Amino acid sequence: MYYYNIYTFTRTYVLDRIRYNKVEVSVLKDVGVIVSFDLEGNKKPLKLKLVGDQQENVIVHVKNILDKSTRKINGEYIDTYKCQSEIEGYLKQYELQFYRNNCSWKLTI
Repeated sequence: MYYYNIYTFTRTYVLDRIRYNKVEVSVLKDVGVIVSFDLEGNKKPLKLKLVGDQQENVIVHVKNILDKSTRKINGEYIDTYKCQSEIEGYLKQYELQFYRNNCSWKLTI
């Protein structure tokens, strides 16, 4: 007998009791992004601004862009950037998604 986690579709076995895996749930947050454009119109995110835990504004500088991909979901084009930044002394990886239809940026943690 299997138990499927709703968020990540990881499989855990059910024996006497349900065991839960330690998984991270991805969260989408709206962010403001400063972007650089080249002559062909390609976007390069430079820094992003988001609201922290205590309602303060946090500015994060994008150190590296590891990967860029474009996909189409339900007729909407989404540009996904896998980025890396130094946050509190540690290199953290995250995804920035640009929704072309409504020109909005979302951060996936």
